[in-house]
Parts: sequence; C-alpha cells; structure tokens
Amino acid sequence: MLSKKFSLLIMTFFLLTGCVQKSTASPSNQAKAEEEESKPIETEIAVAGNESRSSTFQLQGDIKIVALGDSLTKGVGDRTKEGYVGLVSNELEKKEDISSISTVNFAAMGHSTENLLKKLDEDQVKKELKDADLIFMTIGANDLMKVVRENIFELTVELFQEERLLYEQRLRDIMNKIRSTNEQAVIAFIGLYNPFAWKLAEFPEIDMIISEWNERTKQILLEDGRAVFVSIQDIFQEGEDNNLLYADEFHPNENGYVLIAARVMETLENGTKKD
Repeated sequence: MLSKKFSLLIMTFFLLTGCVQKSTASPSNQAKAEEEESKPIETEIAVAGNESRSSTFQLQGDIKIVALGDSLTKGVGDRTKEGYVGLVSNELEKKEDISSISTVNFAAMGHSTENLLKKLDEDQVKKELKDADLIFMTIGANDLMKVVRENIFELTVELFQEERLLYEQRLRDIMNKIRSTNEQAVIAFIGLYNPFAWKLAEFPEIDMIISEWNERTKQILLEDGRAVFVSIQDIFQEGEDNNLLYADEFHPNENGYVLIAARVMETLENGTKKD
C-alpha cells in the first residue's frame, strides 16, 4: 500500500501530457532544414508484432484536423488559446504541399475514455470525423485520477493496474469507433506526463504507473498501422525551473504547449516514436 502522505499528495496532481526540448539546427545545416520544411510530411509506422512491415502516409493538399479528448487537447492553461492543436496547425500550414488547414476541436476538460466513447456516438462528431485527414487525441489522465478519487487512503499499484486494463479495452473501443467512421485518417495520440515529477521524486510509483499506461497505449496504437504515439513524459523531469506550467501548476502554459507541438511535429515528420 502506498503511504498516506503519497495518497494526500497525489490528490493534488493532475496527469496530462508533457513535452520535450526543441532541437536547434546548426548554421551549416540551415539550408538543408529549409529545404526539408517544404517537403510533404511522410512517416513510416511499424506495425505491432511485425517490425518489418510499415505503413507510409502523407499529409498534403487541403487538410482537415479533428481533435478529441481532454483538457490538454482543449488547450487549458494557454492564455493565447492556441494549445498544441493550434500551434501544430499553424506549422503544418507553412508546408508547401499543404494548401489549407481546417480544425474542429471536440475536446473537453475532465473527459475520460468513457466520456470520449459517448462523444464518438454524437452525429456531429461522426460527421466531422468522416472527413478528417488528421486526428489529434489525448485521453486517459482522468481515468487514472479516478483511481485516486475512489481510493484516496488505500492506494496501491495494483489498483492502477486494474484500471489500466479497463482503460485499454475502452481505448480499443475508441479506436474501433473512429475507424468505423474513418479508416484512412492519421491519428496522433499524445501520451501522459507527470508535471510533478520533480516535487514527488521520492514516490517513484507515479512515474512507473504513467510509463506502464503509456507503453500499453503505444502498443494499441501500433496495431492500427496509421496511428502514432507522441511520447512527452520526459519534459517535466528536467527540474523545477522549466517554467512550463500554468498558474494552476497542473496544465502546461504557453511554453509547455510550444514544446508539445514541437514533439508532435517531430513525430509526424520523422516517424520517430520516443520512449
């Protein structure tokens, strides 16, 4: 059983997603970088269980983005109201082979996998998803926090594992619902992060639990063949002075969303799935 101190502390922490450091091109590589920026986005994704197979997708022409999930995809904490969805949309629009970007955002604060399953049954959501070329999604943080709320003084690692199994089944149901409406859209799923890793370093169970949930999510997405997992757990492990959190100390601020967007772009452009 986890300590009572941990139980009280974890009640204050909200799991969303994290970010990574931006890479900076050297002057000698500037010309190459500018040339690459205008190329169509092309990504290879290994299919789970058969690393020799891959799916290749391109994003070009008129691109429609549909965003799904919780407060991170909603952009809570960003005073500019852009969030990572807006920032990535702006970057994609700069690509020479992309003519235009349109975005519809159905994300809502507090949504869990159960909420998203219901959302996917709405006629308007199905209508927009049908024409989507790119789907952004964050989900799972509130499923994990449900364990905390219901077991505040009796938290165990096993309780999180039990909930994770239920989460995995609901995530598969979510993927099936999306694919029953749209088989071809690229899905970019942004993983969980722990914004308080530096405050709760004495409780390694938190990072272990998040890593397990992220790993299982990644495996489910790999089964799809046209989905990428954007791993961003590492960013808040850099230290207290990163200035990546909003005033509520839970959600990312503008700086945090910039780094999330950078990782999403990196994943879409290079097919790099970071651990």
